[in-house]
Amino acid sequence: MKFHHIGYVVKDLNSAIEEWSKFGFSLASKTYVIAEQKVKVCFLQNYGDSHIELVQPDGENTALTRYLKGKVKYYHLAYISSEYSGKCNEFIENGAHLLSEFSSEAFAGKRCSFFLMPDSNLIEIIEK
Repeated sequence: MKFHHIGYVVKDLNSAIEEWSKFGFSLASKTYVIAEQKVKVCFLQNYGDSHIELVQPDGENTALTRYLKGKVKYYHLAYISSEYSGKCNEFIENGAHLLSEFSSEAFAGKRCSFFLMPDSNLIEIIEK
């Protein structure tokens, strides 16, 4: 697996892009609507291959809307894997709970899975 991004939940993508740009981050993608997840996302980049994903929930995504009320906006860590199915099975075998699997518009329709880890953090695995 290769680290790809850290996800942050935001109220408004445009405001968040403006705020992060003050710290040297630039827009690295268009805005994607991930219909199955009920979010809009975009990626920012500072240098290298690591990204920040800004995640704006729509009104129907009540879990992330509630998340916005907290102080910490960190949402998940994401990794790309060329062995997607095997890696997902490995996570499950080692105690991670599969929360969702979906095809992501942000990754050209590739499969993505969110896992709740035993320590309660979220990890996303993205098909390479």
